[in-house]
Amino acid sequence: MQSRMGSVEPAQIALWVRSTARVSIALYSLALGGLAVQAYRGREPRAPLSLLQLFILSFTIHFGFVAWLTVATAGENIERRGGPLLTTLVGVALYVASFALLAGAQLRRPSAWLGATAIWLMILGTYVGRIPRNAAFALPVAVATVALGAFLFAPRASMRRPG
Repeated sequence: MQSRMGSVEPAQIALWVRSTARVSIALYSLALGGLAVQAYRGREPRAPLSLLQLFILSFTIHFGFVAWLTVATAGENIERRGGPLLTTLVGVALYVASFALLAGAQLRRPSAWLGATAIWLMILGTYVGRIPRNAAFALPVAVATVALGAFLFAPRASMRRPG
């Protein structure tokens, strides 16, 4: 009996690549917005930190689909994105930025601001050039930009309550 996974077309895999990227951006934006709200309220950011963890998991799943698409297209999708070296470096940078954000978010450390900003720059780099072809690409850019702004300009004091 033939495996159904073997009969999946690259276009179907590409749909999952795009879908997981969009879910990841939504989780990033919700997490940053939640961190900002919790900072204004002076509360522990438990839910936003969980969303950041889900963001990292979601992008891991996304990278799995990218790898599957790479196999299905004999590397064509990676070549269109600057080749394997650039794609790998961007992936590593995303994880470094994500863990810096996760580790520093609760105490409002500069590593969290840098991590959040680096991720935002990656989102911009991916979507801004596509806006002239399809205005819908402006939505993730706008949402991520508002979320980053809210996070960066939230109160600077630690979100941990004294005592």
